[in-house]
Amino acid sequence: MTKKEIKKYAKEHKCSIREAQRKLGVEATGNFANLENHMTKKLSEKFCSLKQLGELNQISMDKGYNRNLYFENFAKDFEEKMKEEDLWHGEDNTYVMLIPLMFHNHKQMEPCETHIRTQVFTDGLVGSFLTLDLPIREFMALGDCKAVKDYLEVA
Repeated sequence: MTKKEIKKYAKEHKCSIREAQRKLGVEATGNFANLENHMTKKLSEKFCSLKQLGELNQISMDKGYNRNLYFENFAKDFEEKMKEEDLWHGEDNTYVMLIPLMFHNHKQMEPCETHIRTQVFTDGLVGSFLTLDLPIREFMALGDCKAVKDYLEVA
């Protein structure tokens, strides 16, 4: 079976090329599986402002991903708790951490592009285990927590 035929099948069945290969019983080509395993080891925790989190949550909802936040409620509770802890610095300068949990490629029980499921970490201030699905590009563009930690250790 040619790559063109596999690609056509994937498009017709609205699935990834990898999924089309599996369904057709064709041996997987390329190094995507190795890349994915490699990437999960390389992904590190990211951070974003509350304002950025709202924008990311909207992207997640626009894409129809399964995991997103009731953002208005979250933002209100988060601001309140951060003020109680005297850690509130406005929506542009108060941050949450996003912890990558896994690559995921379904939305509403249907195959879709691979994206990252993250935990929205607030140190227990809001919710116990909040999750948000994000496109890989948006997740990778966020600030890296390790870089900040390394900087603070040097300073």
